[in-house]
Amino acid sequence: TNLKKRISDDLNKEEQLWLNKMLYDEFYVYSADSAMNYVNRNIEISRELGRNDLEHEWLMNKVFLLSATGLLAEAEKNIKLIDVNELNDNLKFQYYDSKIYLYSHQGQYIGENLEMANDYYKSEARLKLEAQKYINTNHPEYYCFYGSLHRDYPRSPEGEKIKSELKHIVDNSKLTSRTDAINAYTLAVMYKNEGDEYNYMKYLAYSAIADVRICNRDIASLEELANIMYNRNDIDRGYTYINYCMKAALTYPNRVRVVNISAIMDKLHKAYIERNVIRLWIIA
Repeated sequence: TNLKKRISDDLNKEEQLWLNKMLYDEFYVYSADSAMNYVNRNIEISRELGRNDLEHEWLMNKVFLLSATGLLAEAEKNIKLIDVNELNDNLKFQYYDSKIYLYSHQGQYIGENLEMANDYYKSEARLKLEAQKYINTNHPEYYCFYGSLHRDYPRSPEGEKIKSELKHIVDNSKLTSRTDAINAYTLAVMYKNEGDEYNYMKYLAYSAIADVRICNRDIASLEELANIMYNRNDIDRGYTYINYCMKAALTYPNRVRVVNISAIMDKLHKAYIERNVIRLWIIA
């Protein structure tokens, strides 16, 4: 609220950019519509200032929000407005990361059409190889990025090294940021891919805790935990988790997540009804 009040003051363009960025950072995990207002305003200001670098940066933030909310065709249209050759190394990583995020969501949205989904996932993998040229150890996403790159081969020498470093980071984190949530989720997937179910669930739970604490409404970890609860016949807990995910996805709003959540919710709802019918039959 205090930040919003400051925008109404007589600020120059650079100050407006800075305040809009702070507001975007506050809103982007739990209100896409509010965050998009600040993104569009900063794109306008960047153009007014003749700052192509800032315009490209905010266009990529727009691509992130469009991807997160399931407006995938619009996201693809906007990423095509950016010439990667005009970007510095930091923005080049953001460019490839934006496309990776977009292709990941396109693969999820395709769903049961495995051939088309795999095409997106292959494109995502190729982009990761390109993106690694532009990221260094000082980048906040360094370890989760390399964890994602090696998660299909967690027992390779490189994968084991990244997993060990990522585990140290997550175990010592406060689980109070989006980076904490992503790090824990990446680590969980690495354990899943080597067949370690205990640590897979443990770090999914860590990721979910971080997501809930920051009011993140794009919450993949709790969705996966709900599906695990279904497979373990823990219907009540799974139903509680998936209902939280659905409310979060609808509030954000996240069209891609709603599609995936609906499939799990349908399974849990059916199991919930069947179980209660059997209980009533036994009582009768």
